[in-house]
Amino acid sequence: MLRLLVLTTLVLLGHTAESDHKPEFLERLEGQEGRVVGGDEATPNSWPWQISLQYNSGGSYYHTCGGTLIKRRWVMTAAHCVDRGMTLRVVLGDHKLSVHEGTEQYIAVQQVVIHPYWNNNNIAAGYDIALLKLSQDAVLNSYVQLGELASEGQILPHNNNCYISGWGYTQSNGQVSPVLRQAYLPVVDYNTCSSAYWWGSTVKTSMVCAGGDGVRSGCQGDSGGPLNCVVNGRYYVHGVTSFVSSRGCNEKMKPTVFTRVSAYISWMNEVLCYYNNIRNVYFNLVPEEFMYNPLTRSYGEPHKRPEVQNSTVEFIASSDYMLRPPQPAVYLFVLDVSHNAVEAGYLNVLCQSLLENLDKLPGDTRTRVGFITFDSTIHFYNLQEGLSQPQMLVVSDIDDVFLPTPDSLLVNLKESKELVKDLLNALPSMFTNTRETHSALGPALQAAFKLMSSTGGQVSVFQTQLPSLGAGLLHSREDPNQRSSTKVVQHLGPATDFYKKLALDCSGQQIAVDLFLLSSQYSDLASLACVSKYSAGSIFYYPSFHHVHNPAQAETFQKDLRRYFTRKIGFEAVMRIRCTKGKRRIRVHTKALRTGTSTRLDDRVFAMCEFKCQPLQQIMRMIHPNLYRIDNLTDEGALHVNDSIVPQPPILQLSAERLTREGAFLMDCGSVLYLWVGKSCDVTFISDVLGYPNHASIQQNIVSVMRFTI
Repeated sequence: MLRLLVLTTLVLLGHTAESDHKPEFLERLEGQEGRVVGGDEATPNSWPWQISLQYNSGGSYYHTCGGTLIKRRWVMTAAHCVDRGMTLRVVLGDHKLSVHEGTEQYIAVQQVVIHPYWNNNNIAAGYDIALLKLSQDAVLNSYVQLGELASEGQILPHNNNCYISGWGYTQSNGQVSPVLRQAYLPVVDYNTCSSAYWWGSTVKTSMVCAGGDGVRSGCQGDSGGPLNCVVNGRYYVHGVTSFVSSRGCNEKMKPTVFTRVSAYISWMNEVLCYYNNIRNVYFNLVPEEFMYNPLTRSYGEPHKRPEVQNSTVEFIASSDYMLRPPQPAVYLFVLDVSHNAVEAGYLNVLCQSLLENLDKLPGDTRTRVGFITFDSTIHFYNLQEGLSQPQMLVVSDIDDVFLPTPDSLLVNLKESKELVKDLLNALPSMFTNTRETHSALGPALQAAFKLMSSTGGQVSVFQTQLPSLGAGLLHSREDPNQRSSTKVVQHLGPATDFYKKLALDCSGQQIAVDLFLLSSQYSDLASLACVSKYSAGSIFYYPSFHHVHNPAQAETFQKDLRRYFTRKIGFEAVMRIRCTKGKRRIRVHTKALRTGTSTRLDDRVFAMCEFKCQPLQQIMRMIHPNLYRIDNLTDEGALHVNDSIVPQPPILQLSAERLTREGAFLMDCGSVLYLWVGKSCDVTFISDVLGYPNHASIQQNIVSVMRFTI
């Protein structure tokens, strides 16, 4: 249980100790004194971004905390320094607090912005950070400079050289320092600092520990001040001084704890952008996708990526690059509702997932949605605002498709949300008793093209069988007897150019078609894939899908949908590529594509599509998987992501010699993970991770494991 000691003006609040070491803030208020413990006097103005935060009492100002000047009008400090509504000012360029040296700048604090998750009753929760907007710009000179902040997500290694600076206590219950002092505090990594004999669970991954040798530390009056760390020969501010042990400032194995600056870069950028009401105020902003370095296989070191190390120049594209003004996000769902589709049961999974993620669809207040269902006829749905319930409009003439009410088939999601929800709740049961076995996919796609041509957008097609009516109808070309033949595999190309031509027409109108094929029989993916391949769409393939008989496939489908509905999306883009003639490459398909009587033609085609569109790293795992042993994971070399530890086991050689009866092994094949558990594997591992009491009870088709930490 944590005891919280909060220093307020002339009053000390606390409880009797239930444990010897509790976190204690390092601010200094009237009647209390403080400075850096075990340090030396700093060279005047050697830390030109260091500020003294002072509060007014009786007409005089007193030092209470430190801080860092990060912009001409912004200071970074600790939240607990400024959460009590005092009149504040900052002093820049100061060295001797009580002596006017002519280098000081005194600026009032105009606005205090505390992190929204800060709770002064729970130090261990973190978020001890605040930004102060000054009443005027600081004047930069040799005495006053901006501090350089750590890159977003950056985590320093153990024993990285750092210095704390401030006017805090020189010893516990000591006297105030009249001059700015500094102390050498090397970084203590999270694994060490969070261990039982150090700070334990009090320390979070959003914090930085430094010191802990029992000689040097921060103390009262140092709160909010910077932890200045050397990275590549330069000093960067990596921490905001937060707390020490309540037993004393320089307790051994109780290092000074700082708020980790790199964990709050995004929040600070949002604050600066909001309060400055301008753009281009961002600093050290690294997109989330750059946080992982694929070369070093490390997380939280974006500064090592070449894209970050080298400057990037962005040019604002002129109207020559824009075909038309930005259009609203438009989503059209084209759903197979034939007897085969109803039997597969995908509609229940799809509609439930869409209901859960309807508010998360990318877009703005203009976002529009529409629905088309089809079997041997095409069904449109009027969802216009003002209707009491959705209206189904049936078009039976599939040879000359037309739109019955063009203006009411794509509706504003915000305005017609309740009607959309009513339709999604009703769809799974609307076709329960259908005996219609035909599929008019081609005419349904033609209708979708006509409906979307004016705006463009995303068409999501869900198909469960071979199209058998109208334009684009297909016939079965697969001969199961030739699956294991040594002859060249036939019919890997499309049987008709209908879907390719339609896709090219869609592409010209900024329409992308995503295909979800959920089939237990041959569906000629070689032909159907063209509608996505040539319209910048994606292909999702679920062989032998059935929501009851194949629950693993159904759960995979559900997870894919959740990702599909919420992922980032771009609707229109212009790209110009300038390059030389390059080199001629000969494409060769080898036996990386597995053979055998169980390999269906659609499986082969889907594998070839994956090879042609997946990133190189994904393709390499499909050809040469990564093998890991996972029953003996340790935190050595682990990644720290948010509050979780992600183990990084070594990659093993792909050989049966590496497998043991006592181990559990995971093979990453890119899109599929295979888990091999030896018969003599530790029962505790099987129970804690897989959720089974013993080896004999493990199911063969596992789609998820229990969440666990090391």
